[in-house]
Amino acid sequence: MGILSRLHNKVFGKHIYTGDVEAESNSMLYKDTHLEMRSICSDEYRVNIIEDSCHLHRMIINHKGEVYPCCYVAGNIDYRIGLVTDKDIIEKLLNYDIANGCNCYQYKFIKLSNTAVNKITVNKGLYLELSLLCNAKCAMCIVDAPYWDKKYDLYDTIRAFIDLWMPDKLWVQGGEILIQKQTLQWLEQIKKDHQNVKINLLTNGNVSLRMIPIVEKIFSAVAISITGFQAETYETITSLSLANTVSFTEELARNNKVEIYPKFLITPITAHETHLFLDWAIDVATSELLIQSLVMPNHLDKTGNYWDIILNDELSKRIFERASKKLKGALISKSTLLKSRGVKVCFIDAKAAELMQIDAKFIEDSNLRDVVFLGECSFQP
Repeated sequence: MGILSRLHNKVFGKHIYTGDVEAESNSMLYKDTHLEMRSICSDEYRVNIIEDSCHLHRMIINHKGEVYPCCYVAGNIDYRIGLVTDKDIIEKLLNYDIANGCNCYQYKFIKLSNTAVNKITVNKGLYLELSLLCNAKCAMCIVDAPYWDKKYDLYDTIRAFIDLWMPDKLWVQGGEILIQKQTLQWLEQIKKDHQNVKINLLTNGNVSLRMIPIVEKIFSAVAISITGFQAETYETITSLSLANTVSFTEELARNNKVEIYPKFLITPITAHETHLFLDWAIDVATSELLIQSLVMPNHLDKTGNYWDIILNDELSKRIFERASKKLKGALISKSTLLKSRGVKVCFIDAKAAELMQIDAKFIEDSNLRDVVFLGECSFQP
């Protein structure tokens, strides 16, 4: 730890980043996210809880340079480890603990033991939320990217941290990375200098086909987020054309040079289109297609119990029941195809499984044990 400390003081001693990092994050924006992830679903939709020092494998540095143990609590000041510009950020990472504990649908946080400190040279993951510059105007954007008008200037600082921390995998997101020329040039240099690091991209995929060679050069895996699978639905939510994302994804799949993880976001107006996404995604997914529920940011959720209100509405209940029936039917009818293609359907958060009524009993009764998974996803660490 002393060596890491001295290295960090050498690299970060002059604080490469000189811009103003907000001392207080917009913590109320995500204040109850971790609580929501604990209480958001019924017990039958939970998976076996894994005890883990989450920040070693799922640490995120957001666009402000704030360091958090995982995406679910990013932005909540109570869980902030520190700033990437802190001289003692390595010590903070190694000594990080959460006073009141923290657990979500899949993980329970445990403090890194003294024994484990000596083993942190492998299997380290790092999420980077870089510039929020974006080509979409998603109605439910959790970071309000459509209204972001600032300059991102943490590249040198993040690069120094990567050189020091030496993660095995990077996950990068924006904004939309594929429209950010400076970010792509920076990532290309990271790839060149750290050839053993896998760089994975989260993108809306709504860009020109001319971007495909760049994607294939830099990234090992790409998760393509899709919200709605009919043109009007998708455009209403994102202000973009679904056809662009579909053509980009299909061309990327034909080239077969990167792993592709299509990801569908369930909202009250997209749930009934989940089975349409499934039908399409089977042909483009490398090994998994992902289904996730909307976590409503507090600046949009004035009540603090968004899904409870939705699901207590009789009309919404009926819509979700019908959407569930269609998806279940599609999973059963497509199970042989999914198995032959080696493609798994992963509900990566428990609320998504609950909304679509996909529980362990349904999986067992429908003989989908090798096809449908709750909480397991190889794209994530």
